[in-house]
Amino acid sequence: MEAAAEDLLAALSSASSGAGLRSRFSAYLQPFSPHLPGANPNPTNPPPKRTTKQPKQQQPPPPPPPDAAALRPLAKRFLPFLCRAIHLLPPLLRPNPSSADADELLEIYGLVLDCLAAISACLAGKPYSVLLQRGHFVCCLESRGHYARAEVEAAATLDALRHALSPAPTAAKPRRGAASAAPLLPDPGVAGEAGADPEISMLAVELTVCLANCASKGKVKEAAPYERVLVLLEQLRPWLRILTEDSSRKYLTLFVNALSRCAIFLAAESSFFNANLVRKFCVATLGECEKAHMMDRVPTVARKICSSVDLSCVGSMQLLHDVLKTAIESVLRVQVELPKAVNELLEFVAYFSRSFLSSNKDLQVNASELLYIQGGYLSEVSPPMASVLHLYATGLHFSLQQIESEGHPAISVDFPKNEKNLQTLNSALGTLARIFCVTDGKSSQRDSLGKYASPPSDAGHPNKKHSYSYSGSHEYIYFVAYFDSLEYVCKILLQHANAVWKNFSEGKTVPNPRDMTCIFMALDQFIDFSLIAYSCTERSEEEKERLHEQRGTLLRALVSAIKISFMTNKAIQKSLSSINRAISSSWIKLEDFNFLISPIFNIGVTLYNIGHLEEAPKALELCCQTTWAYASLSYSRLSATTEGHIVTEDLPEDTLNDIITDAFARITKMVDILNRCGSKVIRDIVVKSLSELLAYGDTSDYHKSYSVLIKLWVKITLKDFGDDQCVDSAPLLYHSLKGYPSPLPKKLIGLILEQELITYGAMESRATMLCANMQNRIIDILLNEIYCSKEYYLDRSKVLVRKARALRASGVQNISSCLVCLSGAISLLKGVLDSSQGNAIVIHELATAYCLHAHCAQEANYGEEVIFDGVRSAVDLWSKMGALHHCSPGEIFQHLSETLVPLLCSLVDLLAMKGCFELQFELCKLIIMIWKEENLPLEKLFSMLFINGRLNHACCHLPMDQKFVSYVAQHLGVDCHNTIFWRNCFKGDYPSLSMFLQRLWPVDFFSQSWEQSFEIQFGLNASVDEIDKVASSLVSEVPSSNQSTYLAGCIYYDLSERLLSRGQPLQAISYGREALQLRKKLLKKKFKFNLGKFISGENQCSGGQGFVSLEAWGPTMAEIWPDCTRRSSMGDSFLTPWNVVRCYLESILQVALIHEWIGDGAEAEVLLRTGREISCFQGLPVFAVVFTSELGQLYRKRQLWDAAEGELKDARKLLADNDEFISCKSCKLALEISVDEQYGDLFWNLFEKDFQKRSTCNLSNALGMYQSAMEKLNDTCSEFSAGSTNDKLNTSCILCSKCIAETKRGACDHGKEPIAAKDRVLPTCSPCLLFSHAPINQYDELVGLKSERGNLKNAESAPPLDINVKRAFRTSRLAKEQNVVARAKTRTTRSSKRTAHVKSELNSKNDISWSNVLSTDALVCGTSCSLYGVDGNRDDMCSMFGCWNCLFVNSLNFECIKNILQFRKDCIRRRHLVSLLLKTARALGAQGGKHGAHEVHSIYWQCISLLYFRCLPQGCYTTYGPHLIGLIMNVNTGDLLSLECAEILYSMSFFLLKGSLSEQSRDGCCSLSSVQISHVVSWLLKAFALSGESPSLLQEVCRLLTCIFLLSTIDSTVQLPSYSKGFLSLNHWAAYFHQTSVGTYLDCHYLASLQALPRKIDKKCVTGFLAGMTDEVPKFLRFKILNISC
Repeated sequence: MEAAAEDLLAALSSASSGAGLRSRFSAYLQPFSPHLPGANPNPTNPPPKRTTKQPKQQQPPPPPPPDAAALRPLAKRFLPFLCRAIHLLPPLLRPNPSSADADELLEIYGLVLDCLAAISACLAGKPYSVLLQRGHFVCCLESRGHYARAEVEAAATLDALRHALSPAPTAAKPRRGAASAAPLLPDPGVAGEAGADPEISMLAVELTVCLANCASKGKVKEAAPYERVLVLLEQLRPWLRILTEDSSRKYLTLFVNALSRCAIFLAAESSFFNANLVRKFCVATLGECEKAHMMDRVPTVARKICSSVDLSCVGSMQLLHDVLKTAIESVLRVQVELPKAVNELLEFVAYFSRSFLSSNKDLQVNASELLYIQGGYLSEVSPPMASVLHLYATGLHFSLQQIESEGHPAISVDFPKNEKNLQTLNSALGTLARIFCVTDGKSSQRDSLGKYASPPSDAGHPNKKHSYSYSGSHEYIYFVAYFDSLEYVCKILLQHANAVWKNFSEGKTVPNPRDMTCIFMALDQFIDFSLIAYSCTERSEEEKERLHEQRGTLLRALVSAIKISFMTNKAIQKSLSSINRAISSSWIKLEDFNFLISPIFNIGVTLYNIGHLEEAPKALELCCQTTWAYASLSYSRLSATTEGHIVTEDLPEDTLNDIITDAFARITKMVDILNRCGSKVIRDIVVKSLSELLAYGDTSDYHKSYSVLIKLWVKITLKDFGDDQCVDSAPLLYHSLKGYPSPLPKKLIGLILEQELITYGAMESRATMLCANMQNRIIDILLNEIYCSKEYYLDRSKVLVRKARALRASGVQNISSCLVCLSGAISLLKGVLDSSQGNAIVIHELATAYCLHAHCAQEANYGEEVIFDGVRSAVDLWSKMGALHHCSPGEIFQHLSETLVPLLCSLVDLLAMKGCFELQFELCKLIIMIWKEENLPLEKLFSMLFINGRLNHACCHLPMDQKFVSYVAQHLGVDCHNTIFWRNCFKGDYPSLSMFLQRLWPVDFFSQSWEQSFEIQFGLNASVDEIDKVASSLVSEVPSSNQSTYLAGCIYYDLSERLLSRGQPLQAISYGREALQLRKKLLKKKFKFNLGKFISGENQCSGGQGFVSLEAWGPTMAEIWPDCTRRSSMGDSFLTPWNVVRCYLESILQVALIHEWIGDGAEAEVLLRTGREISCFQGLPVFAVVFTSELGQLYRKRQLWDAAEGELKDARKLLADNDEFISCKSCKLALEISVDEQYGDLFWNLFEKDFQKRSTCNLSNALGMYQSAMEKLNDTCSEFSAGSTNDKLNTSCILCSKCIAETKRGACDHGKEPIAAKDRVLPTCSPCLLFSHAPINQYDELVGLKSERGNLKNAESAPPLDINVKRAFRTSRLAKEQNVVARAKTRTTRSSKRTAHVKSELNSKNDISWSNVLSTDALVCGTSCSLYGVDGNRDDMCSMFGCWNCLFVNSLNFECIKNILQFRKDCIRRRHLVSLLLKTARALGAQGGKHGAHEVHSIYWQCISLLYFRCLPQGCYTTYGPHLIGLIMNVNTGDLLSLECAEILYSMSFFLLKGSLSEQSRDGCCSLSSVQISHVVSWLLKAFALSGESPSLLQEVCRLLTCIFLLSTIDSTVQLPSYSKGFLSLNHWAAYFHQTSVGTYLDCHYLASLQALPRKIDKKCVTGFLAGMTDEVPKFLRFKILNISC
């Protein structure tokens, strides 16, 4: 061999040979170039993978035949080299070299084979020896992934082999590289000696396998390669017989594997092929497995084919059916010899049934028939396998019927109607039960799936799946095969069982019980075998996974089996025991319990609903057992995780607390149903539930959960033991818990007993005696058995508090024992607090005990000191806590807003009535802190506090305390200064908003024009009619809550106040009575209220107490205790008994004053005495002073002088005795002012009575009292100003035009439009208009008065509304100077428009002209005149004196609550001051010459100015007197302060009339000095018109008019107005006014008795407050309507 050849072979053998080796081979073999094929079939890069059919290409012409002479030298030279190279190349390709090296070697391999083929004619031996070598080359190409090239080479090689083996006449040398259209193989018989050569057979098989693999692995989607493989499949059979058995088995395995890959690929890509080709290929593949005696491969290949089928393709169902049929028939033909194949076939059938049979009805029908037929064939040969196939067949049949019944529900219930199928199912189940040794649902215990603990004699296949043999045969089926078939049929039967149960639960008919028994037998067998399988100690991973997959079917089968048992009333105990076995097994998981509990519970509920009261408890008891097992398993799994143990199961997301909570909720529902069924095991279930469930974890987490169960225990006890039975025999939880095998700890039993105690307290309304007795028994056990040692002192104190509550709930007669228990609890808590400093729980409990002690001390009449000390101690304790919220161990977290706040609210109401306002607001601060800690909406809280009157003082005209509002805003972070906050508080709550508006704004300003302004700003129509509708809606609610009744009463009360301020008592009394009736209704719910016998008279009036009985109901008072379970809503829980008492007393006072007003003194006396008795009995000093002083006033008017003086002395004594307890100085001064004023009135009446005696002592005393009252009235304002903060707005008055501009600017800063009337124009301000048109020559005088304003300190002046007025005013002046132009423009346009508007109004109204001279007719007609040419700077004049209308506008627009409160306070002060000034003027006028007329005139001017200005200096009176008279004469009935105007006019008229008739000379101090009688008559007529509903004032006016008219008849010098002289004579006028004065009180009294709200016109409305009384009703004078003439 040449050296070059040696080098090439050495390089080929070397592992380090690099690239370029092929070029060296080509260079060395260059002499073969002329003899190699023209078309190189071995390109450097293999052709790409074929995806589509390629068009035929024109083949090159064949090469010329080789020249033997030329080839022989080449053969001699290169043959050794070629042989060595062919020998070396195949081993080099086996170690899987890199892709580049492998391709290099393949190219060398092909080149060597081509060279060898070129010299093959010169070689001796077999003519196809080179083809054998080419066959190895093809295999190398296929293994290296060159599928396209390998297919070409294999086809060419097969074609060459066909030509080589064919007879000589037909043999022709093929063109290499050209594939035959149908590569057929000749029969071995015609191939001569080659027909017996095994090498030829192996080459043919290898080439066929290569073609099949290239098609499947290359993913060829053309039919031709697969058709070629099918052709070769038939032509290979005779060649395979030549091979030896071993060789045949080897090559058949390769062939079957290649066919399987093709079949799987065709099934997956069937959309690209003809369905017949795919089906034919798959069937041929399975048939080849059978022919090759590879039966164990049939199920596996069939399963792979089925799993690859594209179900969306046409023909896929037929393909599946053919595969199933072929697989079954193939295996069954040889099943006797291959038990493994039989079981794998059954496994395939199970897979096929689960995966495909539910997708197509036709497939189901065909498969069912197939399985049924095959099972029939095997029934004699192999009963086990036949039974399994029959199970699948019947399951498919039932499934088909279910599909058919989807549109017909009735068929679904009765679908197993085929008797033949039922018999088949029954027979199959019986056969398999006997095979697997199951008798009556019981089977021997197994160590593993399919292996007995003691193997039977007929069990004999030691396979890994452990088969069972059928007696008398050699057929084996695995346990898993039977298990799968049973699960399949059970899944279908479960659907039928559920459908039947649904009909059963609806009361419809059910199928034949015999049919249901067959279904139950299938389910029961499946359950038994599942439980047996889980009990096996040795299971493979595959078996564990299989059991896990069928777990859901097992659980559903357990539920359906018990349903069938209850429907058929058979095997109930068997079904119950199956579930018990399951829940007690170690294999069950937590989610399995979740699946079982709900269905079992629903079964019990369904049985109860349809009346099966005997069966329902069985299901519910089973559900209880399941729930207990679930809780136990959960705790064990969670404990294992906590301790670090390995838990194979994933723990649930829910914590143990959630699990126990759900368990208690379920058991509570079940116990409730069991109770309705009359079960006798209820108490055992409750005790076991508490003992079992509370034994796990921290019991404090689910205290609320088991309390529901305890509540149900109490309800059952109350049902079984009524008040008429022996209550001592009623069972207690304590004895049952102590008798349980594993008793709970003492502490836990104590918590359970405490909850039982609370529950009995909440059930007192159902059985009072029994609940009280049970509470006492439980308390005794807790105090004597549980909480005895020192470590339980805290718990013992809580029990003592609960004992005190029980005692209080039983009645007020036990109040002393209640206080003893509370004192004992306080002592224990003090001891515990001393030993554990800073314990928040102890502090809270001690503070609560102090509050309860104070509350009970009020009912025991212990006195104010005890009450206030207790509350103060509680406040001090709570102030030490960082946070008020706490949670005691073992108790549920309590929201203090629901438990403690009602108690605090009750104390707030009590302290408000007692006058201890300091502590009242300290408790309010605590309530606000509680609300903030719980992140509750503060708007809701402040709404509640305002509505219930907890922000103000008792008997106070202000709706909220100003200092408290400031404190909350500055220190508690609540923006309660702004009205926007309050609007949000009442957002959407129109009743509460109505109440807020009526109480916040002064009643003086609730006129029609201002009502429209309220509607614009607050979105609420504040008219009387609209407010009445709101209240009516509350009263008409069904059912009406206490809160609705309370709100309606408050709204009616405020409406009455509002109408009374307008001088409309007859309308006011109807609303007042309605409010009183509603509040009396609430009072009777909270208190036992009785009125004793009352006889009016002077002696009785001054007598003692005792005719009123007011005793709080025990349960009502017990409801405010923190540990109480409230039956009412949250709104009603905040409505405390003391709040009801306060409202009732306010209504009594209101109605009494109205009755006094209209002259009904008898009923007013009853009301006032009732209020005084209640106030004194309950120790309410503020109300006691008010009622006592009002009684004194009533007796004074009735001329019972001694009684009046006695009452006033009592009032003064009450004030002195309670001076240290009434903490608000302003309220104390207000009470003193009222008493002083009434003392002054008494002295004045005594002076009038003794007028003939000429004694001035009483007159001096009256003046002294009035002066004292005025001084105190000014002190109240100065006290407020001194204590005010410095954050107020400047609300000093400005001119009307300027007011509009300023308020608009201020409103724009707040982002809203200013208040305007309906026409978007501010209401007309007459005083401002008057000043804006003052004469020019008066301007300097007004400017001079500017400095006087700050020095006025007497009664004529008032403190400024804001202590920062001066500073704010200076600021406004500076801003004015900086914006002269803008201000001038605004002033010019707005002022001119307003002036024109008002002038036109006055002109049209009074029909007068404007002039530069003030006419004296203004004193009579009330016209307001003005002058032109007013300088714009005079707008500042009005701002100095405080116009009430402008102040009110500013208060609205600046939205500052403090300013509004101060404005309301000033309005109230104005009313009192006007009244005191008039009385002072009256007294001064009675002294004659001692006091000059000028001083009296000054008082009258001051009274008139107070109606319109806060502080108008005296110097203005001489200038603006006529204008002020004009203002007051323009007032109409129902206008603001109309009654005050009438009183002023009457008083002035009386005084001036005396002066005009006297002989003394009159000084011209002011315009009043020149008043004539005609002017006086005009004033009196105006007063007559304004005082129509004020009997006393009207009477006085009429008397004075009568006198004037009578006097004019005898004295011609008396000049009367011209309009008084008409067709009626003066005598007629005198008679008219005299008659009117005589019948005033009778008219008012009668009209008042007719006043009632439209919806309640009945006897109760007519009789008023005394409607509920019988003999005690006084006999009032009544008239018949027919006797009244118009």
